Amino acid sequence: FDMKGHTDSVWALSYHSLSRRLVTASVDCSLKVWDGFSGECLSTLSCHLEPVQSLSSDAGRLVSGDTGGWIFIWDFDCEGVASQYEALMEHVGPL
Repeated sequence: FDMKGHTDSVWALSYHSLSRRLVTASVDCSLKVWDGFSGECLSTLSCHLEPVQSLSSDAGRLVSGDTGGWIFIWDFDCEGVASQYEALMEHVGPL
C-alpha cells in the first residue's frame, strides 16, 4: 500500500512493532502517525515550525526534533493517536 500525505520529503521514520504504529517526520514540518498494517493515517502532528529531522518512539511516547532545535514529546492515547505534547528548547541549532 501507498502511504501518502506529506507535502514534502520524509526525513525520518520510526516503527513500533507492538503498537503497529509507523511515524514519519517531514520537511513539511509535520509528523504523521500511521497504522502499520492498513496504511491509514491515524493522526497528523503539526506543532513544529521547522523541518522535522529526527524522531524516536515506543508504545506510549514519541520524541521529535526539528532543524530549529525544538524537541517535542508526545504522549499516545489508547488508540495510538498522539494528542498531548510538551515542547523543549534546549538545543541551539539543528538536532
